[in-house]
Amino acid sequence: MKKTKEEIEYLINKYPSVPKWGIPTTRKKKSPANELTYQIIKYVQSLGGQAYRINSQGQYDPRTKKWRYSGMKKGLADIQIILLGRFIGVEIKIGKDRQSEHQKARQEEIIKSGGYYLIAKDFEAFKTDLQTIINEIQ
Repeated sequence: MKKTKEEIEYLINKYPSVPKWGIPTTRKKKSPANELTYQIIKYVQSLGGQAYRINSQGQYDPRTKKWRYSGMKKGLADIQIILLGRFIGVEIKIGKDRQSEHQKARQEEIIKSGGYYLIAKDFEAFKTDLQTIINEIQ
């Protein structure tokens, strides 16, 4: 969202030591996957549950010019939820994105352990699927 001239002038006056080129004119837009993740976490928190985003991506080391393994088990769900005393793993899949074999293995482990697993493609479908789980638990 671009800032208006008035907003830019306000920032310039508020922070006179910052050059004009240093004042941002746009806000970074979240990717659809990040936006859905954020919505799910906030929704679960509004229900009294806990939700955490899991980032298992490695880091690129420019010194060695190699990717460093994160140490996390491959295929962990993107969001881990604890709601009504139950564990729910949520994998975010937008567009043509599909589950990897590692993600399918984690899904199986969670279900075998008595937890729940959802694949979220959009927020409304997630809410419906979560409500089904809540109804089953209660």
